[in-house]
Amino acid sequence: LELIQARRRAGASPPRPPQGLLEYSAAAKWSARRYRRRYISLAGTTPSPQVDSASLCLLLDSEASEASAMAASAPPDGSDTVGEADVAAQLYLALRAGDLAAATRCVTEASDADLLQPSTWKQRQPATCLQASSRHAPYATWDLSAVHVLVRDCHETALVRRVIVRVPHALGARGGHFKEGTEAQWLPIHMAASYNHRVDVVRSLLEVGGAEQLQVKDCAGLLPFHQAASYNGNVEVLLLLLEVGGDEQLQAKDSEGNLPVHRAAFSNNSVEVMRLLLLSRLAVGGPKQLQVKNSRGDLPIHLASRDNS
Repeated sequence: LELIQARRRAGASPPRPPQGLLEYSAAAKWSARRYRRRYISLAGTTPSPQVDSASLCLLLDSEASEASAMAASAPPDGSDTVGEADVAAQLYLALRAGDLAAATRCVTEASDADLLQPSTWKQRQPATCLQASSRHAPYATWDLSAVHVLVRDCHETALVRRVIVRVPHALGARGGHFKEGTEAQWLPIHMAASYNHRVDVVRSLLEVGGAEQLQVKDCAGLLPFHQAASYNGNVEVLLLLLEVGGDEQLQAKDSEGNLPVHRAAFSNNSVEVMRLLLLSRLAVGGPKQLQVKNSRGDLPIHLASRDNS
């Protein structure tokens, strides 16, 4: 999409796929699956393995135009678009820029009330390869407190621990929105389990807030362990959650009937995480989990083959 946008700005025609959908996506298998589904939704028909190159190019070009329009309508990703009282958004921008000194000043100078104040900034995070455009990316800080953002994005354990010891009650505050605008009801431990690869950060949250945090579900019925299985590639984080919260977490289902192994099959690229869920001595149910269907009738292998890059 970036290549297409660059050529459009230069007045050149979009790049043409040389031999159709499968060859064009050979370098990224996830792209073939995603654009095949997108082609079906737009054209109302299934493309042949050698779908017409011009048709595919028009599809890609329309996706690029949509992404460009979304980017143009969004506020610039800079601190000048964020209110001074929005500590969570200011902290996000500092951490994203890799400016630990600014991030430290942000949380140090903020009052306890400011650290707990939900953010009103509705900018989205940069889209990843699993998201067709920025409209599918999660919100960066909307309805999250500065503590949510800190434990999600900061890898400096000392700074995280200093803040949560200062405002331990923040670990029980829910927040966040899904991309549809639905209240997510995440605790900070959901954020850390999902995206923070520093096991010491997650351990600090559990030491300060207690093991009972691991039994709290968000609006989709996800425990922190579900979130870790979905997104966290560090096996040590999952081992810590199992050690503190118990191996019964492996059998917990979300609101759609997904076990943690379903969640990992859907979106976690770590083979080591899947091996832990299925083959370790802690893996209650073992490989038999692969025969469990969710409420839509999907086995973990269905999710892995259809959605996991």
